[in-house]
Amino acid sequence: NGLKIHVSPVQIWEVPQKQGIFSIENIPFFMPCPYLWSKTRSMHIHSISRALVFVLIIMLGIVYYLYEYISRDYSIYIFVPVILGVLLYVFHGPLDHWWREKFPIPFDPKLDQWLQKHFRPYNLYTADERKKFQYRLGLYLDARLFQSVGSSKGAESGAPEMIDVPIDFQTMVAAHGIHLSLYMDDYLIGDMDRIFLYKHPFPSRLIPALHNVETHIEDGVLLFNMDHLAHAILDPKQFYNIAYHAYAHSIIEIRKINDLPNLSWLDAQNVSGFGQEDINLQLGYVSDDPTVANVVAAFTFPDEYRAYDETKFNQIKRVFGHA
Repeated sequence: NGLKIHVSPVQIWEVPQKQGIFSIENIPFFMPCPYLWSKTRSMHIHSISRALVFVLIIMLGIVYYLYEYISRDYSIYIFVPVILGVLLYVFHGPLDHWWREKFPIPFDPKLDQWLQKHFRPYNLYTADERKKFQYRLGLYLDARLFQSVGSSKGAESGAPEMIDVPIDFQTMVAAHGIHLSLYMDDYLIGDMDRIFLYKHPFPSRLIPALHNVETHIEDGVLLFNMDHLAHAILDPKQFYNIAYHAYAHSIIEIRKINDLPNLSWLDAQNVSGFGQEDINLQLGYVSDDPTVANVVAAFTFPDEYRAYDETKFNQIKRVFGHA
């Protein structure tokens, strides 16, 4: 009844149809997942918009009481909570994000443990950098929609079932984007606000062949094969990191970065071991631009890239604000 990840890069995940929670077996770096927020978050207002809904309900109750027991003239005031309710519905996302920026929720210690164990850059941060990473990661997870794409079998419309994604799987993806953008103002990375996770290589309207990652800048969508990403985290020398690839491509396109050094496929291959053919095979489609591949190499293998060509490495890091 749970999600299973095996050694095979294709056969993974048995997704529960009714529960929004996964359990994970046979892969050592995942934590148990029967939680969305730890007890450290329970005493904090997670959504100010939801709290304001109760205020509006109280206002409606007061207006009804005045109308029913005092005077019918008070009926005009019904428009006040109604208008406020409409505004709250329209702007609840930005309002909640502003609230969490001002009053951040304590970082989940279980996520901290996962990052320490399996996300190498996290252990290289200073105390201040780690605090900044945690703060931005929490805001990013709250501001972005993560959904797992389930099976379409049995669905009347034929559309795939969308399933909630547990917080640790969200962290597994988002940590790469936060690492890349840690020293940029736009840590939300433009309007890339919807992340869809597949359990295997997937086709799409734009790329009919099976592939492992896809970015849609115009629509603000990122798509990942989580099996491949899990293997890339466990074995980065054998599996190309598609999360770094997607976020790097998004940042370069959104910020219109064109001042990177003259980077080649040979540079990426000499550092990471992945040449153009290898990367295209793991992406599942043809990429002609070696820029993103070099950014992935620089952030996945920083020591190796620095030793290979310190000038190019420093230029890449500087463009992303890491110099």
